[in-house]
Amino acid sequence: MPDDDRTGASMMADERESLHDWLEMYRHTLPIKLGGLSGEQLCTAAVPPSNLTLLGLVRHLTEVERYWFGAVVAGESLPSVYCATDRDGDFTDVEPAQAFDDLARYDEEIVASRERAAEVADLDAALPGQRNGQPV
Repeated sequence: MPDDDRTGASMMADERESLHDWLEMYRHTLPIKLGGLSGEQLCTAAVPPSNLTLLGLVRHLTEVERYWFGAVVAGESLPSVYCATDRDGDFTDVEPAQAFDDLARYDEEIVASRERAAEVADLDAALPGQRNGQPV
């Protein structure tokens, strides 16, 4: 299990620092909670018959990072990683043999999200992408 090195966010920071610090705290929480689990454990449904699994949450958060920071913040046209043919694909078809690849993909999306966020010069300006066809 990774060490819990989260420091929390300052309650008196400016908007950019607050946004960054809160996102980082939550991004660091997931690996701490999942550390040491096997692929099988990551793919076990929490409360059958629900298909909610820890790996499904990771895959969903991968899609969230990719969509918000790639499509909305950076205005990039990015295909979905897990939901291209099934809107619930992030939660379905989880495989123990692929679990650690999915965890690595989450880490890769976070790195890309950080890079995209760093390019935003003005938090008050409209973003290049859109949400549901509307400017953000």
